Amino acid sequence: METASKIYFLNSPYPNGHQIIAFNWSGRIDEDESVWFDFHLKTEKYYADDQNEDIEEETSSNWGSKIVWGNYHACILSSTYWGDQGGIRIDKPGEKVDFDSVIKSELHSNDLPSYRDFEEEDLTFNIYLLGHDSCAGHKIKFSKNDNHRYTIE
Repeated sequence: METASKIYFLNSPYPNGHQIIAFNWSGRIDEDESVWFDFHLKTEKYYADDQNEDIEEETSSNWGSKIVWGNYHACILSSTYWGDQGGIRIDKPGEKVDFDSVIKSELHSNDLPSYRDFEEEDLTFNIYLLGHDSCAGHKIKFSKNDNHRYTIE
């Protein structure tokens, strides 16, 4: 039995997370012959499972406001949706890619940039969360289940 996949945003007004309605994991080789993994994720509408009719809750920030989340509807986290400008490089210069080694290790996207050094085009993923936002510091882990399918965390 497969469980529903969800994404969670800490301290959001939706602590039970959001269903993932689209997910694509792909690979590519760029013009420099570097090997990359790309990921694309989209959620259902933020308020899809909300049983609480009261969206006029008092909050001290937009992050905690259901009405603000409702204005943006759903999340897209992707290295491909807005063009191939991100992704996670999985090869090392001069070495062949060993797929088994790659999926047995944890992949890391770029670290959280300092405010001054921030360049959007250098990020692994772009995100539409509460508008066009920025994100970094991702850790991606693979595991193979008994059916020889992969789980991505």
